[in-house]
Amino acid sequence: MDLIMAAGSQTRWNYYKNTPYKIKQLIKVKGEVLIERLQRQFPGAVVITTNPDIRKHSQQAITPEHHETLINTILSTHKLWGERNTIILGDVLFMNDEIVNKIKNCQDDIMFFGNIDEIFAVVFTDNDKMHKHLQQVGKGKLWNLYRSLTGLSEHKITSFFTFTHDARDFDCVLQYLKYLKSA
Repeated sequence: MDLIMAAGSQTRWNYYKNTPYKIKQLIKVKGEVLIERLQRQFPGAVVITTNPDIRKHSQQAITPEHHETLINTILSTHKLWGERNTIILGDVLFMNDEIVNKIKNCQDDIMFFGNIDEIFAVVFTDNDKMHKHLQQVGKGKLWNLYRSLTGLSEHKITSFFTFTHDARDFDCVLQYLKYLKSA
């Protein structure tokens, strides 16, 4: 099951009150609405959102039971999990098909995709292990989950991690404006 996470409160994004860009998953990137691009890149993915505007741009959307943090949002989707699962963050631009194909073709029990600052996606087939660690972490971000699974106390690249320069996320409007200038 491919799940696109778009249920956050966008606190850092909404810090810029006078911006015309109100919802980060609905910004235009490479000529497409970001959430629509992610659904094209991951056909059949279910968008996990509480936002009616994102829902309008989604082929299939579900409202999560919990959505206070990314971790408890993911945990609340566990009934949807299948044999192979991909968690994709809804504010990420995957720059090319190569990184998308790496994620789609990953057969590891658990693999994180990102860079030293951000995690963009997680693939897992070991549902029990993932569920256990999500419950242990309880709240927070994907780095908390990564550290729980690896036993590390910091962001370090291990065998559970695929490093990529071929993706970027948009946590705040300034990151999007920087992207627009470079595009």
